[in-house]
Amino acid sequence: MSPTASDPLEPLALEMFEMTKIMWAKAQRARPESAYDLTEAEFLALDELQRHACLTVGELQKCIRVLPAQMSRIIKGLETKYDQPLLTCAINTEDKRRIDLRITAVGRTAADTFRRAKLETTLAWLKALSPADLEVMARLVRSMRDANKPSDSGA
Repeated sequence: MSPTASDPLEPLALEMFEMTKIMWAKAQRARPESAYDLTEAEFLALDELQRHACLTVGELQKCIRVLPAQMSRIIKGLETKYDQPLLTCAINTEDKRRIDLRITAVGRTAADTFRRAKLETTLAWLKALSPADLEVMARLVRSMRDANKPSDSGA
C-alpha cells in the first residue's frame, strides 16, 4: 500500500524519510578516504557475495532486486572500476549459459570499509539518544525488520 494524503502514517513516513536524507548527507561527508567509492548497489552485490561462496548473475540480481541492465552495470563496475577487480566472473561449469560470480579478497575489503563507514554514521546518531530511547528504538527497529524480511519467493 502506498501512502496517500489521507494516510495517517504519511507524516511519520515523511519524518523518517527526512531523517534518512540527513543520514545520507552526513555519510557522504564522513566517507573515509578510500580507493573504494562504492555505490549502494555495488555494496549490496558484494554483501550478498560475502554470504555465498558463489552466485550466478541471475541469483545475485534477484537477491539485490535490480533490473538486468542495472546488474550488468554493477558487475562491470565491480570488475573494472577499481585498481583490482572486486569480483570475478566465470562461465558456469554445469550450464554454459550462466555466469558464476565470486567476491575477491579486495572486494571483501571494499565491502567491509563501506559497511564500517555506514555503521559509524548510525552509531553517531544512536549516541545522541537516552538509554530509554535506545531500548524503544531497538524494539521498533527489530519489529520493522521482522515485518519486512524478504520472502523466499523473491517478492
